[in-house]
Amino acid sequence: MRKICSIAWNDYLLTVASRTFIISILIAPLLYLGIAGLQIIADRNVDLDIKLLMLVDRSGALSQTLVDKAIQRNRSEKVIDSKGGEVKQVGPMFFVEPYEGDLIETREIERMLSQRVIDQEIFAFAIIGKDILNPNDGPDIGVSYYSDSPTARDLPDWLRETVNEKVKSIRFENAGIHQRTVNKLMQPIEIETLGLADISVDGPTAKPKKDNILETFLIPVGAVFLLFIIVNMSAPLMLNMVIEEKMNKITEVLVSSVSPFSLMLGKLMAASMVGLTLAVIYMGSTLGFLVFFGVIDKLSGIYVIWFVVFLVFALLIYGSMWGGIGAACSELKETQNFAGISIMMVMAPMALIMPVLSSPGSAFSIGISLVPLFTPMLMLLRLGIAPGPAPWEIGTALALCTVFALFCVWAGGKIFRIGLLAQGQKASLTQIVKWLFSS
Repeated sequence: MRKICSIAWNDYLLTVASRTFIISILIAPLLYLGIAGLQIIADRNVDLDIKLLMLVDRSGALSQTLVDKAIQRNRSEKVIDSKGGEVKQVGPMFFVEPYEGDLIETREIERMLSQRVIDQEIFAFAIIGKDILNPNDGPDIGVSYYSDSPTARDLPDWLRETVNEKVKSIRFENAGIHQRTVNKLMQPIEIETLGLADISVDGPTAKPKKDNILETFLIPVGAVFLLFIIVNMSAPLMLNMVIEEKMNKITEVLVSSVSPFSLMLGKLMAASMVGLTLAVIYMGSTLGFLVFFGVIDKLSGIYVIWFVVFLVFALLIYGSMWGGIGAACSELKETQNFAGISIMMVMAPMALIMPVLSSPGSAFSIGISLVPLFTPMLMLLRLGIAPGPAPWEIGTALALCTVFALFCVWAGGKIFRIGLLAQGQKASLTQIVKWLFSS
């Protein structure tokens, strides 16, 4: 045990004292902040080009309305800069130009106006059916929008909304129903989501608390993403440490004084300690952030403990996998064949966050969160969502995770023992499975 601890401590110090590790600690949050910053910059630097829409109105009732609505919208797309008091455009301007030519056959109009789009004289064109106000009196009731920019959805979305609003107004008017009356009758009812009343006391109780998005969504999802980031930064260290020492023939010297399993266990402990170090740094920053904004009371201390427990399970499980891959391969290039599988195993539970989040108590969510490979992330997610999993689910998850983690450590050690000194042969998935069942 002393040798294992010595290996773990030595590898841990070499990792955390390296310049690369220090830089990675700073780069990871800066990277995510940079992505958020780029999103803000992208939102502020939107397309401000004028978009001219040629409108062929066969109904003869909507052209002027769309022209006026476009002008109103353009005014709303300008805001007053509070700092300098200057008018600043924050969105593309739309202009509608009614088609004044002969209403020839649709195919001819499509060909003629398509050429104008290609020549960049107009951005797009639309054809409104002549029966759009009387859908029961004719087949030509739709609106066709033509453009060579299918991903530019702002203009067609605005056109659909504006046309629908005006058409409904005219239809109500023709039916003798006032639009304001309809709007009043169809006004939506807001629903306030609350928790349950306190039934543990007699007599009047305080009003149930309103659901808080920080407690119900941000904290559990943020915890899962933090665990995911830490695992992806820590577990692959096993691969790097093993493959580097194997390529430099260092392992041949180490196994002369310590067993391969003890060597792997020491390196696994080192990778886990690195993960816990990252957890302390990032969790400390998160707690400071919550304290600064006065919402630290939204985070339960028990939930922090669960985070650490499932982080340890995740580090043992995925670290063993990466360690086995490193031992089985002779070159860094060979690890690419297996790294994809390990990455997919880590990514799989992340793809299941939304189904579990929307229905944490469903049979699917319970079953998938008990799969040991997914348990660290998905059970952590369910623990952060009220009312939380039942005690038997937590107990079962911990038991299965413990057994699976021990199996991964054993399997990783078996592959480590055989593959560590294997030279001159490329390991395949079939070969690795044979190593597991060899005596």
